[in-house]
Amino acid sequence: MSVQVLLSVLLAYPVWSGDVGMTAEARSAMLEPVAAAIMGASSSRFEAAVLTATAWHECGLASYVLDDRCEDGPEGARCDNGRARGPWQVHERPCPALHALPLRAPERFEVGARCALRVWRGARYRCRGKHPAGDIAGAFSGYRGSPCADEVGAIRARSAWAALARIRRAEAQ
Repeated sequence: MSVQVLLSVLLAYPVWSGDVGMTAEARSAMLEPVAAAIMGASSSRFEAAVLTATAWHECGLASYVLDDRCEDGPEGARCDNGRARGPWQVHERPCPALHALPLRAPERFEVGARCALRVWRGARYRCRGKHPAGDIAGAFSGYRGSPCADEVGAIRARSAWAALARIRRAEAQ
């Protein structure tokens, strides 16, 4: 697995509607540090897929979120009213290190990826055996702060498995 592989997976997601005018080069440059952070935080391809799918579901990889400009987002999509940061939309309580950084700090993606993975792993432990679709779905439900059997967890689990398949295909090329 490499940063380039992860970048290709991130670039395969649909472009957020507010970013449709962004050039391919600009989008790639915006997502490369996110791919590098995922690479650095993940201990396996599956964890990379978890972070990839979580970023997609949490913020749609929108530039205003990645640039720490949540106030510029559409109403109802402003980083939990300013309480969440980064592509993984982690809150201050589980991730004080991220929230202590100044906005647009260069290390925000690395810190955020590590925090998000720690929160997801904790949710996987806490929700073990509690989701009808399995522990991975329970982990995604718990990550969101929802009950462990929340139906959205299964949707996100399927996205993670799809991201893993994309990672494997990109590596095979």
